[in-house]
Amino acid sequence: MTIQDKISIAEFWSADHRFGIRLNLSHIRRMTLQCTRSYPNETGGILIGLYNSNYDCAEVTDIFCATRDSKKGKTWFLRGVHGLQNKLNELWIRQKGYYLGEWHFHPGGTPIPSQIDMNQMFSISSSSRVHCPEPTLIIFAGTNPIEGISYRAYVFSKRKIFELA
Repeated sequence: MTIQDKISIAEFWSADHRFGIRLNLSHIRRMTLQCTRSYPNETGGILIGLYNSNYDCAEVTDIFCATRDSKKGKTWFLRGVHGLQNKLNELWIRQKGYYLGEWHFHPGGTPIPSQIDMNQMFSISSSSRVHCPEPTLIIFAGTNPIEGISYRAYVFSKRKIFELA
């Protein structure tokens, strides 16, 4: 890994170092751009990647943005599914990545999970269909890159929320 590679990576860990996430800054820029384009409405998508050899750090290799069947408003977002399953199946078969969690935007708000966010993530973590017992959620908040868009990452595990810093 070169110095430039290290500079272009963001890494966050829970206080107990049980959970971590690593992603390229280009993914953060891409999500920020989607937030800016969607303002004043919410938007979001999914995180794709792999886990490190210790299975304690999710390494994001790609993000998917809102699909064309997604629905959004100023205070809500319902991520669509059009085309996602085929993409996920292809990545799984090629062992190039799989579903790690979600990302979305709280326009003008804070990067803190709402009760709806928490319910959704705990539902994902307990779903036998999704097979993601510890999903990650990255929440972006703010108005635009000039005024500042902040973000925070969380892992949801066994009815507990771990903030990653």
